[in-house]
Amino acid sequence: MAAHSLPTEAGAAGDLARTLGRLVGPAIQAPDGSHAAVEYLGTGDLLAAARSTLLNTIAEATPQRASSLLSEWERALALPVREASTTADRQRVIVARLRAVGGPPTRIARAAAAIVAGAVTLVERPHTDFPGDRTRWALRLQVLVAGDAWGDPEIRADLDELLDLVLPSHCAWVVQIEETITFGEANSGFATAGFA
Repeated sequence: MAAHSLPTEAGAAGDLARTLGRLVGPAIQAPDGSHAAVEYLGTGDLLAAARSTLLNTIAEATPQRASSLLSEWERALALPVREASTTADRQRVIVARLRAVGGPPTRIARAAAAIVAGAVTLVERPHTDFPGDRTRWALRLQVLVAGDAWGDPEIRADLDELLDLVLPSHCAWVVQIEETITFGEANSGFATAGFA
């Protein structure tokens, strides 16, 4: 079988061109400088630009990463448009207003969790890399519950249902077990016997 010649250009466009070439298969050889390589690279360039535009659009939909649409965020939240301020300062003010509009979500989540699962630890996480089908979450909370509450599926379901009712729509959350593992603890995965 003949080797499959593909463009060797570096970067996102080159990566996408090679992926496209592999999908088409070895019937169309595309060594550097050939018409097929130019077509693959042109298509790869368009796909890379579309990907970049999409990722930038997603970033603008969340105040922690927005830069171009900060004025729109400020107007939507009835804040003064502060073009002279730094991007980071404007983002901080917008996030603070979002939290204030629905009440501080950490306070609401902690109170709701205390009703169902007792004391919890709350950690605010970046909005990115959170699994789920909602795309407009601005705030993400990690709700850490004690092992006994985590072990009871009814408590976890009640907590999820309550958080769904009381948290503002711009908040996402995940309920997880709060556990501390120390070296040498049984079942911790860190055996200390070999270090004695």
